[in-house]
Amino acid sequence: MSARSPASGAAIRTRLAVAAHKVEGRLQAMAIAGIEMACWDIKGKAAGVPLYQQLGSVYRGRVRMYATLKRDTPEAQARHAERCLAARYTAIKLQVSTRQRFDTRLDTTLDCVRAVRKVIGDERDLLLDANSAWSPSNAIRICRKLEEFEPLHSPRPSPRRSRRTTRASTWAWRRRCT
Repeated sequence: MSARSPASGAAIRTRLAVAAHKVEGRLQAMAIAGIEMACWDIKGKAAGVPLYQQLGSVYRGRVRMYATLKRDTPEAQARHAERCLAARYTAIKLQVSTRQRFDTRLDTTLDCVRAVRKVIGDERDLLLDANSAWSPSNAIRICRKLEEFEPLHSPRPSPRRSRRTTRASTWAWRRRCT
């Protein structure tokens, strides 16, 4: 098996990481992940074996899906949430920022989250994604205000990793899982 064979995914991944060392981290990881997925697919098709069997077995028969709502007005996001409920989604991830390194107005964020939570009710999960757009101090301030909506999860609201922002954004994880 050569380092260029799809069967040697680890060797290919290492070779790509070395060759693409100047490509920024996230972009490099996405490119390598895509190539690695293609290797798994080629191996499975050559062997006539589905991916789950290559990895060991079936973990579960069903996978929970959530809908992602892009940033919009509170009214538009509420309408999108209604369509998601009609499509039988049990969770919605709401983008609560507009772009990286730009703090959105707090009142707009709260209005959007409030509108979607009202539509989906308490029995469905709400995930909030700020796309690392808030400064650490704003992330803490906004996450504390968002607690009342009991979101399930909020990954990295700030691009800087700190204990304070992580703690402020993991409120619901502790509440729902302990």
